[in-house]
Amino acid sequence: MIRVSLKKEGSDLRLILCGHANYAPRGEDIVCAAASGIVYALMGYLLNFGKSDFKINAVEEGYADLLCADRYTDILKLVVLGLVQLEATYPGYISVDTKVWNWNVRKPA
Repeated sequence: MIRVSLKKEGSDLRLILCGHANYAPRGEDIVCAAASGIVYALMGYLLNFGKSDFKINAVEEGYADLLCADRYTDILKLVVLGLVQLEATYPGYISVDTKVWNWNVRKPA
């Protein structure tokens, strides 16, 4: 299972993804591919449009750790919402903790 957590660290937000979905064999896992695509889009945004107030701590197979200034809250909400939608579609393969924002997120039917 992919576990996603978002934590407040001072005025920064830290996004951590850990694990594998195990929805399908390696190279065919659409849940892992979708989660990775969402996170890579965030990293691309930060690298191309971000200032110096973010840090990509680690990116490796089955693990990503990013620390962002609170000014990136809106883009992080978009990323986390995408991961929540993925969780709603593939329950049991990805788990997203949104407690930092106390969300009651509407999920697709």
